[in-house]
Amino acid sequence: MAFRFCGAMQLRALAVAYLAHTAVAQLEDIYVLQHYSDSACTVVRSGAESQQSWTPIPGTTHCFRISAGPGCYFLCEVVASCRLGAMSGMAIQKTSEDSCGGSVTESSELFSDLSLRQARRMMRGECVMRSQNVYGKFLRNLADAYIQTPAESIQLFPDCVGYDLEATLSGTSPIKTPDSPYTLQMYTDSSCQQAKQGAGTGSAADMPYLTWTSKARAAEVPVLENQNCWEVSNIMGPQINSIKLLCGRLANQVMTLKMERYAHPHCEGPADTQIAVETFLTSWQYFELATGRSDVQELNALFEGQCHPHSDGQWMKFDRPVHNEDWPNCFALALETDAMIRRSFTADLGYNGPISTQRAAEPGSAGME
Repeated sequence: MAFRFCGAMQLRALAVAYLAHTAVAQLEDIYVLQHYSDSACTVVRSGAESQQSWTPIPGTTHCFRISAGPGCYFLCEVVASCRLGAMSGMAIQKTSEDSCGGSVTESSELFSDLSLRQARRMMRGECVMRSQNVYGKFLRNLADAYIQTPAESIQLFPDCVGYDLEATLSGTSPIKTPDSPYTLQMYTDSSCQQAKQGAGTGSAADMPYLTWTSKARAAEVPVLENQNCWEVSNIMGPQINSIKLLCGRLANQVMTLKMERYAHPHCEGPADTQIAVETFLTSWQYFELATGRSDVQELNALFEGQCHPHSDGQWMKFDRPVHNEDWPNCFALALETDAMIRRSFTADLGYNGPISTQRAAEPGSAGME
């Protein structure tokens, strides 16, 4: 959304729109970037661009309504995104329609004066130098903020690790090409050094690796439906074009990660009712999560790029950490909603109760005292 000044009437209309925006928005929904004159961030600056508000727009992904400041002349709607090789790795995009819809009309770097580390520190509420005698910090932590929905936890601001200039120049960036697919490889050792060999053809169970392509990053303008939406090679099935990762509970109320299959290429519209929702990767013969031998807390390590048990004698690992906003953190959601992480086994329980209370069965006993 772009604004141009054409006269007093237009200026008055924009002022009314801005006041309406600030009146409707709830204080807890607004993230404010405040600038100061001292390195302790105690002396508040005044004047142009001394403060900028960031308000998430409900029902969208990474879409904000921001006030005047970097990248915005008065009041704008922008998509927060990543840009490979940018100083901070971050960018904002303006679009042709309201609520960040339509096509991208303008794109600019965000926090081009800061490295990724500095920008994230500032977004987390630390005092960071912007220029001579100008320091800035967000009054609330935007870097790690999430939208909580009944099914999943969605990161408000994209994770741009690896896109920043420092990472690309040093050769440490995990981004091979912008938003390139991930490879989930099977291994025959617990340190994920010995890759499982195979032709890469046949049934899903026989595949030594799977290729994951993020649908959100492939979309020109991401929308809420694209969040956690993937194309996963060799487990899609006939007429299935995309798979969405979402959190849910098993029959015993334990939090788990599920895969919902869609005929639409970007997980839009109703899920394909012909294919049942499956627990994460059971079609790839991964039953650790479905059977309770693993849990969503341990599964986080897989998305963070670590080696994770797949089945007896086999392990799996992504070729690099998966961006935080591309998978739901079901462990965090379980903590938020007081859901169980793993089902209780009586063998794990010490007996401290009265007589006739069920306890762990001992060899040769009936399991009751």
